[in-house]
Amino acid sequence: MILDFFAGKAGILGQMEKRSAYQILNLKFLCQFRNYCRNYCSAIEQLGGQHKLDTMHYQRQTLVDVAYKALKEDITNHILLPGQKINIKDLHERYGISETPIKQALNRLLIEGLVESIPRKGVKVRNIRWEEIEELFDIRFMIETYYVRQIMRNFKANPSIKEKFASNLSEHMRVIENTVDLNNYFQNYYLDQEFHQLFVGCSESKRIMQIYNNLNTHVYAFYIYGRQSKEETIAGVKEHEAIYDALVAQDEAELRNSIEVHIVNAKNKIRRIMTKNSGEEGKSGVSLVNPT
Repeated sequence: MILDFFAGKAGILGQMEKRSAYQILNLKFLCQFRNYCRNYCSAIEQLGGQHKLDTMHYQRQTLVDVAYKALKEDITNHILLPGQKINIKDLHERYGISETPIKQALNRLLIEGLVESIPRKGVKVRNIRWEEIEELFDIRFMIETYYVRQIMRNFKANPSIKEKFASNLSEHMRVIENTVDLNNYFQNYYLDQEFHQLFVGCSESKRIMQIYNNLNTHVYAFYIYGRQSKEETIAGVKEHEAIYDALVAQDEAELRNSIEVHIVNAKNKIRRIMTKNSGEEGKSGVSLVNPT
């Protein structure tokens, strides 16, 4: 089972045949591969003549989490293309993971809107429309700006939240400066999402937080990671810093302006990348819905 897992993941990296993966499954490969999958992959150990995953290195990560991240990698890297039918048996062979956690991971992506289930046709990678993204970001902007005064007030009254913001910003910048592989892009994505959840969380409204999370705008923003330069990614974190600085200064006008700048820039990045991707995939015979 463990050999299937590593061989399947090797297929993601090099798109190699499984038998070739077995041939290179030596200590050097394992070290390199473990570094690549540092957040959710594990070392192997021999117990009772059987190999099993050493969960010490990825702690709470389940096989569903591993399948979920692997699927997102394939969608982000356009290995799984918009409109393409997803074959669970193929994914089982590719990832070396049983079909049940893969199905559960697909259900999570279905809720997020990255895949869709079509009656009698199965599950496909969604064609994302620019109009949909623009509308969701506009709603996000309304939420973040409508509760500005409440957010400022609660931020000022809660010293611990300030520490969480500062920790997020420093960790995000550290990750960017050390970006070497796709896992770091995953970290960028989650740290970006965490920052905005901290911000909206300062409203102390559970209902608004639920509505905000259901927008899933950061799922669409996920597409930009790995497709923008390090300088662009750093600029995004600096926009977060501007929002944080305005919170600390309790400057409402500057806070509203910083939020608007950040969301407009995020929309522009996604639109530019969608336009580029639609052109590339059009050459491959896969149709995307072009931004208008």
